[in-house]
Amino acid sequence: MPYVKYDDESYTVFKRSDSGSYAMRFTLVDKNGKTTPQIRIGLRTRDEAEAHKRAAKEYLNAQVRLENNILTGPASFKNVAKDYLKYLESQIGDDPKKRSAYKHAKSTIERFFIPKFGEQPVTMPFEEKFEDYIQWRIDYWTKGPGSKKPKEEPTYLRNGKEVKHKLVKKRASKSTLKRENSFLRSVFNHAVRKGLIRKGDIPKLELPKFEQSKRPAFTKEQYHRVLQTAEQRLFEAVNRPLTHSNSKEMEQEQAQKRREIYEHYQMFNFVEFAVETGMRPVELFNLNWGHLEGLEIARQAPANERKLVISAFGKGKKLQRFVPRRSAIGNLLNLWDGAVQHFGIEPKKSDAVFRDHLGRRLKSLNRPLNKLLKEADALYSIGEDENNGQKLSTYSFRHSYATWQLEKNPPIDVYTLAINMRTSVEMIEKWYSKANVVSQSDILLGDDEW
Repeated sequence: MPYVKYDDESYTVFKRSDSGSYAMRFTLVDKNGKTTPQIRIGLRTRDEAEAHKRAAKEYLNAQVRLENNILTGPASFKNVAKDYLKYLESQIGDDPKKRSAYKHAKSTIERFFIPKFGEQPVTMPFEEKFEDYIQWRIDYWTKGPGSKKPKEEPTYLRNGKEVKHKLVKKRASKSTLKRENSFLRSVFNHAVRKGLIRKGDIPKLELPKFEQSKRPAFTKEQYHRVLQTAEQRLFEAVNRPLTHSNSKEMEQEQAQKRREIYEHYQMFNFVEFAVETGMRPVELFNLNWGHLEGLEIARQAPANERKLVISAFGKGKKLQRFVPRRSAIGNLLNLWDGAVQHFGIEPKKSDAVFRDHLGRRLKSLNRPLNKLLKEADALYSIGEDENNGQKLSTYSFRHSYATWQLEKNPPIDVYTLAINMRTSVEMIEKWYSKANVVSQSDILLGDDEW
């Protein structure tokens, strides 16, 4: 690589072979006589005379920063990152969202960025090292340093109780890398605020293209285990004998038993209804009895002739009508009867289909669902590559619905499925399958069993 040295040899000016622009490199000695790591700075010009002029200025600025102990290293990534975290912490105040963002940024920076970039000055070209970092980060928990860590991190206090943080060891997804990449950019923006680099010198931290993988769904074996486990829990709650003889304690025990029966009965029907409709979680929890068209007529009809239209409300501002599978209608009738039994009164049209034992609209079932999935040994997806080992959730019932509709022989018409799921053909093909378009009619009602 061609270069030109100044007579005092304090720094080296050279022409980059990849771009033709000039750059410089040098080291400094701090007050303690310690030599810093080599610093490289792009001079952003192809004119040699201008390059020497800019180099002299950059070298002087670096000496001033070092003498004033501004992020000594000088400007090592580690020190810039730590200073950025201090800045971020100072901005929290009483805002819980900012505190949560700070904790996430701190964890990412300390666990991944500092170990990988450490003493490298922020003034050096980062692009090449960033490319190496991406693969290292993707494999961190499966093949890298994280694979050797215990599954649970040391305990910490939460509301006076010791809690162990469980680690989910899986490959980093594209969404995870994008989120963490924003923290990395923030570190470099902080370096700009500190005058260590110019805004135009922030490296281009571009993520590679990722192959799309299917969304995590339950296998049919997992799904049936979940249903069986939910049914078993309900059976045990119904048949659990009362143990207290004192009237007051017996009354409390009876109330607790009624609550458990109601919650287990609702969870069993929720699981089946979610996978038989493919509704988004937000649509499920926004669902009112008044959003069901034809429920009373369906109650009077034979099971194999029932029909129903549901108006879903969640992703957009408008209600979107769709047709569930016939088996989902049975779940709705069960939920209606369960509500009448528990609350002693028929639900109103404005009442939520999914309510807690006090009659309040449920906003989530994450905790009880996680317990159920864990008990049924169905917490994580079983698949290939990135799809293997992903955490299953309420959204996974929607993915299962789409996957199983497309796995039918012949598969459901992808256009019809997209309309019924309130999404696009592109999203269906992108996330679930490259299904052939096959003309079908009335298949959405589905008399077959999964």
